[in-house]
Formats: sequence, structure tokens, C-alpha cells
Amino acid sequence: MIEGLIYAEKSFFDKNQSGELTSAIVNDTSVIREFLITTFPNIILSLVMVLGSIVVLFSLDWNLSLLLFITLPCMMFIILPLSNISEKYSRRLQEEIGFLTGQLTEKIQEHELIKTNQAEKSVQDVLDNCIERVQNNSLKSDRVTSFETPFALLFIFATIAVMLTYGGYRISAGYISVGTLVSFLIYLFQLLNPISNIANFVTVYSRSKGSSVALENLLAVPKEKFE
Repeated sequence: MIEGLIYAEKSFFDKNQSGELTSAIVNDTSVIREFLITTFPNIILSLVMVLGSIVVLFSLDWNLSLLLFITLPCMMFIILPLSNISEKYSRRLQEEIGFLTGQLTEKIQEHELIKTNQAEKSVQDVLDNCIERVQNNSLKSDRVTSFETPFALLFIFATIAVMLTYGGYRISAGYISVGTLVSFLIYLFQLLNPISNIANFVTVYSRSKGSSVALENLLAVPKEKFE
């Protein structure tokens, strides 16, 4: 990527501020690094725990397990659209942060010219507008993110209530014992954290996807041709 920027055409640098490019590289790579180092290992562990619990739950009672794994995928029908919205806002936020960084870098470098022309007020207005756009996009992204994980937990607790109701029916009908239902619920509660991690993974993945698109655009910058 650095090599591509070094050998990029002059017109590319005329269209993009140096501070904006620097911010895009640093911030977007940090988002992807966080995803690869923290989120990705956690999702692997969570998937292993979920698969192990599935085996145990089906061995306890396949009827309850089948009902459980029919209802849980329904959660994804709401989380996936939210993750797409989160990706859009995350990409906008990274772009606005990059633009703000570029403006700050440019204004600091031109501080003598600004002082000479007494343009402090106009510079402050420009930076205030940039900061306001960053805040607005950050709030939109945070609202979507703050809704996803609580919704996943609420859906899980609703699923547990359904399991209790159906489990009580199966006990009264003599299909399972109370001990079997208790064991089933214990393993079900152990699924809370892994499923929450999976929901969080969808959110973080959408953010890292937005960052990767920005980096791919930088990698695709045409290089200057030397004769």
C-alpha cells in the first residue's frame, strides 16, 4: 500500500489531502487489526462452544433442541439488515474522520498564512462543521450498534421463555423429566455469551468491511508510469 502511494500519480495527491490519506491508512488498518486479533478468535471459540452445546442439547431432547434452533436463526433476519446499516455509517464515519484530520493538518501547516490574513474565524467555522459531521455520523453508528446486542439478548430470553413453556408441556405429558429440562436450560444459559459474541461479530465485521473497502480503493490507485 505504501509503495502504491509513493508511486501514485500526482493528480491523485492533488485530489486528496495528505492528512486525510494518513488518517485513512492508520484508522482503517487499526479497525481491521482489532477485528483479526480480538473479534475473529472470539468468534471461533464461540462457534466451538455453540456446536458442542448443540450436540449435548440434542442428546437431552431433540424436540426442544429443534424448536430452539428454528427460533434462533430468526434473530439474524433483523441483525443482518442492522449490520448493513452499521457498515454504511461506519464507512461514512471513517471518511469524515479522515477529512477532519486532513483539514486539521492543512490548517496547522498554514497557520502563518491564516494569521497574516486574519482568517481564524473562517477556519474555526470549517473545523466546527467537520467536527459536527463526525459527531452526527458517530451518533448514528453508535445508535445502531447499541441496539444490536441488547436485541440479541432480548430475543434469547424470549426464546428461553418459549423453551420453559414447551418444556413444561413435555414434562406434564411425560416425555421428559424435570431433571432433563433443568439440564437443557443450564446448557441453554451457557449459550448466552457465545450467541452475544456472534451478534457482536456481525457488527464488528460490518465495520471492518467498510474499512477494507477504503483500503482496497487506496491499493487500486493507479501508479505513475515511467518511460
